[in-house]
Amino acid sequence: MEKIITVGKTAKPKNGYIESLTISGNYLKQNGFEMGDLVKLVVTKNEIRIIKNVNTTLLTQMGAKNPHLLTMIENLSLTTK
Repeated sequence: MEKIITVGKTAKPKNGYIESLTISGNYLKQNGFEMGDLVKLVVTKNEIRIIKNVNTTLLTQMGAKNPHLLTMIENLSLTTK
């Protein structure tokens, strides 16, 4: 599936705006992405890939019981392979 979306803008706390993308729609669920899934974002020149991190199933289950766990992982920039 391919979809064309527009790069938008999101307000920054002090300095105007920054580029942003919003991805939402039934096509996410139809293609295996569920709320709470962890994904890997790969950004290179002129390309963005979003890959479901299937190795994080246990973390996702733990995060459902304690949402602060996923926040901590994100805040500490931790990754799973």
